[in-house]
This record gives sequence, C-alpha cells and structure tokens, in this order.
Amino acid sequence: SNWYAFTVMRLVRLTRVLRVIRLVKLVRPLWLLIEGLFQAAAALWAAVALMVVLTYSFAIFFTYSVGKECHSDMLKDFKQCEELYGGLFTTMYTLLEVMTMDMNAVRPLVQTNPLMTIPMVVFMAVTSFGLMNVIIGVIVEQVLDNAHQNEQILANKKAER
Repeated sequence: SNWYAFTVMRLVRLTRVLRVIRLVKLVRPLWLLIEGLFQAAAALWAAVALMVVLTYSFAIFFTYSVGKECHSDMLKDFKQCEELYGGLFTTMYTLLEVMTMDMNAVRPLVQTNPLMTIPMVVFMAVTSFGLMNVIIGVIVEQVLDNAHQNEQILANKKAER
C-alpha cells in the first residue's frame, strides 16, 4: 500500500516536470537560448579558464606592486590598500570587481599612484572589453547556429508531409 502511494507520488512529480519541459518547448526562443548555452559550454569553460589565468597573472603583479607597498609614503593616503590589494586572493577578488567595471577599487589607486593607470587599463581592456566580448560572441554564435539548425529540421519535417 505504501509502495503504491510512493509510486503514484513519483508519477505526479514526473508529470509536473514534463509539463514544465513542454511549456519551455512552447516558448521557442527561450528553448533555443538554453540549447545554445549548453552547446557553448565547452568554449565558455575555455574562456573562463583563460580569464582565471589572466586574473591570476595580473593579481600577482598588483599584489607585489601595490599590496606590498601599502605602508609606503606614496600609498599612505590609500586607506583600503591592504583590504583590496594586500594578498593574492583579495587582489584577485578586487580584479574580478574591476572586470565588472566596479571602479571603487581603481579610483583611489590611480589617485595615489598614477602609474598604476597603465596596467589597470590594460587589464580592463583585455578582460572586460576583450574576453567578455568573446564570451558573448560565442554564446550568440551558438544560439544562431541552433536557430538555423532548428529551422532546417522544421523545413525537413514540413517537406516530408
């Protein structure tokens, strides 16, 4: 009796899931976008790996050129220096914020040490403007490819009728 009730509950859950999947398939553009994201996953992982390597490399530079100099006369007015650039992982997190164009960590650094403008602009150009656009391009290309394949499948089905 309990086993039967358990089986019925599982079937009810399964029908709910199938209804949701059917609903998603009815919304064709959303379905194409989801399929495109899954198919672009391999290229996206490569881009994320490259982003991590670039962030790590720039974090080493900023940790040694800024974080180790937080107590020097040049950076004494930069109150958050230790918090933002004091260690490798905190610097990586700060650069992640910079990558999303959060300038709260950049402005005080550039005001106290104007020479840091050059490496910061290079980092932002390579990651925010370069790599992020590549990621968006990969996703858009996959979605368009999926839409084209879907149109061909629909045309073939229509021709068979």
